Amino acid sequence: MKKSRIIRMLSEVIEDKQTGKQFWFDLDLYKHERDWPKPLSTKDICTKMELNTTYEFRSEEALMKRIKRFNNYVDDCKSGVMGDISFIKSLGLALAGDEMKFLIPILPILFLIRRNRSGEEYSGNFGTPTMQRQIWF
Repeated sequence: MKKSRIIRMLSEVIEDKQTGKQFWFDLDLYKHERDWPKPLSTKDICTKMELNTTYEFRSEEALMKRIKRFNNYVDDCKSGVMGDISFIKSLGLALAGDEMKFLIPILPILFLIRRNRSGEEYSGNFGTPTMQRQIWF
């Protein structure tokens, strides 16, 4: 993946307005699911969404147009048509059976400074035995 695509992917955050959680869209995983073992056409994806999800759309033509614009975004990163959280969840459900398949949760990184077993305070030397650091993702 090109550096510019990675920067674009990480700079575009999708927010679930119901939960307040934020996600990145996994471009490569989506492309893999869409294109392997054989590439799915826009019509194939549309049919899978109709059969496997409750995503609401005005017409099959409107859904196909939306999927085509979304695939153009994924393939070229030219147009800014990312899609909302419900659309991406529906794609995950239709293509992989998991609505969270293409969403990467963004969680705050937590640093905890704790005392070691002997109870010594942090000495000011980051990474010494008197301090433990944990990073949770």
